[in-house]
Amino acid sequence: MTRGVEILKVAELARLELKSGERQRFGTEFERITAYFAQLQKLSLEGEITFPYPCPRAPDRPRDYEIKVEKLSEYLKDGYFKIPPLLA
Repeated sequence: MTRGVEILKVAELARLELKSGERQRFGTEFERITAYFAQLQKLSLEGEITFPYPCPRAPDRPRDYEIKVEKLSEYLKDGYFKIPPLLA
């Protein structure tokens, strides 16, 4: 693909309507961004500790939830929950 076609495809995927001058500026920025990612791909992470998540995750433990049918029974109608209309 040529540079112009790539820019149009990226703009289409991002749902951007770019004018001619904007396409040229976007193309320049796009080249800089892809060059930076190329630099990142060349980095060696051997020996580095990588974490899949930035924060420690809480342990996933199953719990039993108490469903109070008595409280919800006034909203049940024919096996479905009846809720007030959202658009009135």
